[in-house]
Amino acid sequence: MLHFYLSNLKYFRHWWIDQFYTVTLLFFLSFHSLMQAWKLEFEASASVGFKLAFSYLKCRRFVEAIDVCELVLGQYPDYPRIADEILRKAQDSIRTAA
Repeated sequence: MLHFYLSNLKYFRHWWIDQFYTVTLLFFLSFHSLMQAWKLEFEASASVGFKLAFSYLKCRRFVEAIDVCELVLGQYPDYPRIADEILRKAQDSIRTAA
């Protein structure tokens, strides 16, 4: 019984590691396509900017996330969702990393 439990524990550990890398890889790949969409929209789309900044945040590229947030807030100052959900988290992450 103990052998069965330990073998399943090993399986679930590898499954969780695989899930972590899968999610990380998807965000890494998604910000490349979102960056192209952001450029095609002439950096003027709030929704694409939000998704791009979120992808940068998940890939731990905090400076790029802050840059995109500031561009979006410069064009859409009444779009507080990006400031609340992404900008503050990226700024806090830079402060704690330093």
